[in-house]
Amino acid sequence: MKKIDFRQGWSFKLNGGEASVVSVPHDFSIIQPRRADAPSGASGGYFQGGIGEYEKTFISTQGKRYFFLCDGAFGITDVYVNANIAFT
Repeated sequence: MKKIDFRQGWSFKLNGGEASVVSVPHDFSIIQPRRADAPSGASGGYFQGGIGEYEKTFISTQGKRYFFLCDGAFGITDVYVNANIAFT
C-alpha cells in the first residue's frame, strides 16, 4: 500500500466566506477574536465558532481503491467524497 501525504494545499472557508489556502491539521477557532458574548462561553475559550469548510481536489485513477484517513476531526464533522457523504 502506498501512503500519500495530503496535508498541504487545502481550500478553507469560514461560514461561507472568502477562501484561503491552509494546511491540515488546522484549527479555525484560533483565527477568530475572543468575545465575552461568544456562544461557546468560557468552556469554549470565548471563540465564536462557526462552520469551517475544507476542500481539496484529489487525482483519481480508475480501477484503483483508496482509503481516506481523517484523524482528529473535532465536533460535528461530515466528510464528503465526490459530493456524497462518506462518513459523519
